[in-house]
Amino acid sequence: WEQTGEVAVTSSDPAQGAKDAPVTIVVFSNLGDPDAKKLYPKLQALRSKYGDKLRLVWKDGWVTKDAARALPSAIAARTVFLEKGADAFFKLVSHGYVESEPDAAPLEAWAVKELGVDAKAFETRRADATKQVELCTSQAGKLRIDGIPGVYVNGIKLPYTVDAPELVTTIDAELAAVNTETKQGLAASGVYEARVAKNFKVPESKPVAA
Repeated sequence: WEQTGEVAVTSSDPAQGAKDAPVTIVVFSNLGDPDAKKLYPKLQALRSKYGDKLRLVWKDGWVTKDAARALPSAIAARTVFLEKGADAFFKLVSHGYVESEPDAAPLEAWAVKELGVDAKAFETRRADATKQVELCTSQAGKLRIDGIPGVYVNGIKLPYTVDAPELVTTIDAELAAVNTETKQGLAASGVYEARVAKNFKVPESKPVAA
């Protein structure tokens, strides 16, 4: 499936939460970025706070900026997603952010030991995993994301330095707006596309390499 729009989301994107959740946070990130590392526990805390009202979607971004480390790590994480699904993917991400230097080799070893991933999958799934990473980084470039993590709340672009209070304020405003629109007849399945169409603003900066 695919939810179309400027910040499109598909079944190929690792996600926590239902696709018809009233609020979706899409985060373009990678395992080697210090700002992303700071943001991740805040996002998980928000998932606990809002429960089924909030979906978190991960997309790979800026991995080619540090291709020697970030790209192999992203491909390893995507392989875990392809093999074991979103729950295993986010366990790997959580583990990766605990490590000071989350390189691909130790991530793969941890996934084999702790998540039951077949070690051979990191070779047999490499092409498919790489394709998914490239699709995300291409999308990040088209969106002109100028810093990682790139954070969107129902299509609203927030700064990569966003703090928890600003996220809460934005989420609460979106929940109120969605509540109004659903009372007016908007189906839950159409919420994300409708809110992105309303909220997304074309960035003024020039496109940058993903």
